Amino acid sequence: MGRAELFTYARIGVAGIRLVDITSVLIFSTTDMRPISGRTQKAIAQALDCEPAVIDLYLGASGQPTMGFVIPVYLQVHQHRQTLK
Repeated sequence: MGRAELFTYARIGVAGIRLVDITSVLIFSTTDMRPISGRTQKAIAQALDCEPAVIDLYLGASGQPTMGFVIPVYLQVHQHRQTLK
């Protein structure tokens, strides 16, 4: 596999990173991320309470065991809570 091929090889449903805002609107995503599922949405809701969340093991789109992590970006959550007051 050549260098150029290495960077274009997508592992859909296997790995990736996504950044969403406090309303789950996409800010950034690697090309291999799947759409936000129900379990991911629940984890995002937990992260909005300033609690990191783990998406427990499940069979991903690749048929391989998959898990996820949702980590809040505290400044944005704090600023959002201030605007609600």
